[in-house]
Amino acid sequence: DDISRELGYQQRETWLAQTPVAFLIHRSFSWLVFAGGIALAWAGRNIIQLRNKLFGLAGILLLSMASGITLFYADMPAIAQPVHLLLATFAITQTCYLLFKTRR
Repeated sequence: DDISRELGYQQRETWLAQTPVAFLIHRSFSWLVFAGGIALAWAGRNIIQLRNKLFGLAGILLLSMASGITLFYADMPAIAQPVHLLLATFAITQTCYLLFKTRR
């Protein structure tokens, strides 16, 4: 937020260049989250009650990764940023739901 504010919310294509380490950490961690979500969906594919929710989580993670890739390679289009954040929120919500359902 500081970078975008300093640049007057303009020059979106330069935002990531000013935070290379943070971006690399985010990108690397996102691969771990994605792999974990896919592994979770695969492991639970035979649990009928959770199958749709698990595959939904995998789909949300795929869309989130796609929106992140769009942000990076398309120079941060304004519409992709809130979509990316919304999908991440859905992924967290879905993961919490699945954790609560399996802890009963």
